[in-house]
Amino acid sequence: MVELSLKNEERALELFLKALVLNPEDSQNGLIYNNIAVIYFHREKYELSWEFAQKALQAGFKVDNNLLQALIKKLK
Repeated sequence: MVELSLKNEERALELFLKALVLNPEDSQNGLIYNNIAVIYFHREKYELSWEFAQKALQAGFKVDNNLLQALIKKLK
């Protein structure tokens, strides 16, 4: 989250993906999936954003409804 607030999305994405590899069963992965979805949304990679938002939901994380609605609109 610190990396995102510093607008260093590339580094944040790298760290989030590494965290998933190092701890694939971690209880915080829902939050990580969500953060990756947000980064991909900002990059206009809507299919990837949707994929990670779905993973966040499957992990039990409550994804912001505004993000989900925006993705649905972008993917139409």
